[in-house]
Amino acid sequence: MTTSFQRLQRLLRAYPSLNLRIEVDKQHHEAHVNLPGLRYDDIDYTGQPSMWRLLNTIGRAEHAAFYNEESFLRYTKLHNQGIGTFSSEITMEFGRHFYEVTTPKSPMQVKLNVIGISDTSFTTCMSVMVGGRLKPSVQVKSLNVLRHRDSGLVEQVPDWFQMHFSNFLPRFPEKPAVTDPPEEIGQTFAHHLTVPFSDTDTSGNTRHPMYVRYLFDNMSIASHRFFYKKFTGDLDHLLVRKMSCISFGTTQFGDAVTVETFENPLEEEELKLHCFVGKNGQIQWYGCIEFFPLAPNTKSNT
Repeated sequence: MTTSFQRLQRLLRAYPSLNLRIEVDKQHHEAHVNLPGLRYDDIDYTGQPSMWRLLNTIGRAEHAAFYNEESFLRYTKLHNQGIGTFSSEITMEFGRHFYEVTTPKSPMQVKLNVIGISDTSFTTCMSVMVGGRLKPSVQVKSLNVLRHRDSGLVEQVPDWFQMHFSNFLPRFPEKPAVTDPPEEIGQTFAHHLTVPFSDTDTSGNTRHPMYVRYLFDNMSIASHRFFYKKFTGDLDHLLVRKMSCISFGTTQFGDAVTVETFENPLEEEELKLHCFVGKNGQIQWYGCIEFFPLAPNTKSNT
């Protein structure tokens, strides 16, 4: 069976063929990745970028910067110490103009920097510029928890990492401002699936973008079955403002999971949808999608 290290090495060998241009600051605290742009497959039938594919692309850019010859955040030094990371929390926020300028083959520039460090984690910010704009169209913030690659136990951030990169933190260090799961849950729309091998990372765990795909697939089915009150029929008129993702555990290749979505239980104007992914009755992942307010006289297609 292929080990996680072999999977990682195979992935790293593929990066040079992806036409990525990676520049890492001399102090290793900042990186710039130029991407050739979205593919036609990255645009869904509504003409909007696929959220899970976009998150996957941005995550790949960060991963490539980590393992670049001039390594972002000196990640290869962590790797050589037997330390890996997993992203426990992610937020992804969009400007409205993002939906006006993103087309296939439109170049994407990703700026990465560290914005927070704690005892066992660090937070990175990935600012995405598209269509030649200087203002970020998308911002992804990821809380990366350190763990020992062999034992899986959480590791302390090494002193050398703390001492060096603390000098480059913003005045007010940050971590992802995730939306917490609601305390009250109403009726949910559920479907079941088995995690395919292609949805896992080099450690064999299901990746955040794949959970986001499960969420949107479930939402699409539920809306066409008129399960929701605010979301019915085709949802191509809805624009995502923010996504929040929290990992409570892991699922792996071959696991049978249950995906459940439900509308925000509070009676408020916000357009918000929640999702739980569970395994053996235990919640492993939570996601929340918040949409921009609808324009006047805009309604769901039924």
